[in-house]
Formats: sequence, C-alpha cells, structure tokens
Amino acid sequence: MTWVASASAVLRAGALPVLVDVDPETGCIDARAAEQAVTSATRAVIVVHLACTVADLDALLAIATRFDLAVVEDCAQAHGAEWRNRQVGTLGDFGAFSFQSGKVLAAGEGGAVTTSSPSAFRTLQQLRADGRTYADDVAPGSMELVVDGTVMGANHCMPEVLAAVALDRLAQLEAQHDRRTTQADELERRLAAEALGIRGLSSHACVTRRSIYELALRVDVDAIGVPVDTLATALTAELERPVYPPHDPLHRSPYFSPSTRPRFRNQWTKDGAMRSVGRSFPGADAYRRSTLLTHHAALLGGEDDIDDFVHAFQKVLANVVALRNTSGVEGRAVSYS
Repeated sequence: MTWVASASAVLRAGALPVLVDVDPETGCIDARAAEQAVTSATRAVIVVHLACTVADLDALLAIATRFDLAVVEDCAQAHGAEWRNRQVGTLGDFGAFSFQSGKVLAAGEGGAVTTSSPSAFRTLQQLRADGRTYADDVAPGSMELVVDGTVMGANHCMPEVLAAVALDRLAQLEAQHDRRTTQADELERRLAAEALGIRGLSSHACVTRRSIYELALRVDVDAIGVPVDTLATALTAELERPVYPPHDPLHRSPYFSPSTRPRFRNQWTKDGAMRSVGRSFPGADAYRRSTLLTHHAALLGGEDDIDDFVHAFQKVLANVVALRNTSGVEGRAVSYS
C-alpha cells in the first residue's frame, strides 16, 4: 500500500523491489511478512508510514539489525509523526520526505532526505548535485557547490523558490498538526458514538503523535453491504469534497508496470517478477476493500465541518438500499497522492 515511487526508485537503483503484505488494520508493512521475505540478496527494507499512522518500527528495526539491513523510512505522508516521542525519518538509516503540493508540508514539488551518517550525507549530496558537495566556505558570488566526484550523481536540486515556500509553510506546520488532530479526534469520536459501522484507524500504541496526510476511516463493508467505492462516490456528492478509497495495492496497480520499461529488464525477469509480486497479499486487499480516505485539508476548518461529515455519513448510510442498487458505479473520486 504505497505510491509507485517506493518501488520504482528501487528499480532505478538497479535492484529488485520485493513487495510484502501489510497489516490490514493500518495499511503499513507487516513485520512478519517482511521477515519472511528476507533472503541472502536482501539489502534494505523500505518502511512506508501511510495516511495517518506509523509502521511498527520496533519490530522492523529489530529485523533489520538481525539481518544487517538498511532501513529507509518513506515519510512522504508522515511529516512530524512520532514513534515513542521520536520523529519518524530519524529512526532508520534514511528518511525520505515529499513536499509535493498535496502533502502536509507542501512546496509544490521536491523533497528531503535525512540521515545521521556523515558518509551517507556526503554521498547523498553528490547524488543530488552531479557529483558535487557543499563547500565548507562560500565566498560572496561563488558557487556553493564544489566538485567531489566520488559518486556520479544527477541534478535533483530543489529550486530555491520552492525551498522558500517550504520554509514559510514549516512555520505553520505545528499549528496545523494540532488543528487536524483535534478535528480528527472529534470526528472519530462522533462516528463511534453513532455506531454507523465506520470507525477511525487503530494506531500502534507506540505512535505518540500522528501526522494526518489522509484521514483513514475503516468501514464494516460486510455489515453495510456496500463497496467503499460506492460509499466514496455518495459521500463526495453529499459533502462536495473528495472522499475516496485507497489506490489499488501495488501488486495489481497499473502504475507499477516494470515490463513497460526496457531499462528494467535485467531486474524484471520472469524470476524477478515472481520474487517481487508472485504471492497473495490478503492484508493489502483487505485494507483496500474496507478503507475510506479524505485529504488533510478537510480537517483544517471549524466544528461545522465535523457536523457536515457526520450528517453526510448518516444520510448516505440511511439510503444504503438505494446505494446497493448502484454499487457497480466506479467510485474513486479524487486522489491527492
């Protein structure tokens, strides 16, 4: 359960992304599935913190230590989230953040990588700037980058205008986190009280602060009898703001199609494809089947917005029989990924 870049970045590095299942409750990587997938060829584990929660870092870091694996935290949807009072992106070997326009810290595009390793930091600088690193001292009018050349890189430098936008947004982030959390807590409380068959996502006890990129709501689809796609369409129409199911899991996503790129043929052989996706992923399928999402912008308003959400759920579920008759309607409304 992730955007395709988590896997395509691995392919571009010349390695094979081996997909593993997720915890169906959180949508985050299942530590047991990850451990079962480790072989002598495994070099790293990418941990995606999804939507509004954090993966089980204690278990995953223990596995990484046991098998001598690097840990890359994909924090594109988790700016400011905390595990045991420590910010995500600082527990693994690397943290990767996105500043794409829909994120909680948005600059339009670009991102950041964090590491506590001085040698990795130097390598990352070169990968970012055509084999160059930051100069120790920069004279007025001089370039701030100097040739290193230990590693050949590419030009992935973030434009200064976007960096300025990100810095301005950073000053607002704490207050927005607090607002989103307050609104989400209230919506989840009221939905639970209404007993509509829809509840908030359960987070691990070690998540001491969540960052809400998308508020995930779990739906008892068997009891309600209507697919989440149909519910999403009806709720979007009622609220006039997007409510949507997750993207399809990568093992059946049209975005993840390595066979269409000749540069990946050395990794994406018949054997490679089988190792990558050649198994069932019941946790991911269950999460996709029973989850509704709404973008974090929906949580930055006032208490009236929570009233609107609750009333919309009440109205839609009161008309569930009519919805069953339209359950063939395609329901993915809008994606902010």
